[in-house]
Amino acid sequence: MIMKFNSALLYICLAVSTSCHSGKKHFSELQKSADTIRIQPATRDSLNFPTAKKKAVFNNNEPFRIIHSSRGITDQSSAKDTVDCNGWTISNNALAEIIKNSRSISGTEWDLSFSVLPCIIKGQLIQNGNGFDFEVNGGSWFYLKSADTALIFGNFKKEDEKYFIVKPAKE
Repeated sequence: MIMKFNSALLYICLAVSTSCHSGKKHFSELQKSADTIRIQPATRDSLNFPTAKKKAVFNNNEPFRIIHSSRGITDQSSAKDTVDCNGWTISNNALAEIIKNSRSISGTEWDLSFSVLPCIIKGQLIQNGNGFDFEVNGGSWFYLKSADTALIFGNFKKEDEKYFIVKPAKE
């Protein structure tokens, strides 16, 4: 058995070395042969990866549940004084109402109509099995984000002004 293996190995080595000495013509013929392998970059589809999850889209008109919320201070505000934040809080029930009563706003509208205060309430909520982080600012606005989406909402409702430190500019 070992002799047959050694003989086969010797035969393969001789065949390879003989073909290498047959000259440049043989190499160019190999390049033109149908056995040529082309290397192409792999794509997501060619590797059979599962398709990406559908984007998590929040709709404040559909049911959601607040899981957690807590007061905090953000360093994103230009106001350095946090005295206005003392004692400011919003219950989870009121947070749910604020979120329901708000509407999506553009970045320009946010910039022109809302104050960015250091006072925030941040937390998590869930809707249709999707988790979202939120941060409500004392300036009557909040943002909501998931792994792939971020939305800004503003609250212009007169009945919700009592929950905020500063109301927005007129709608």
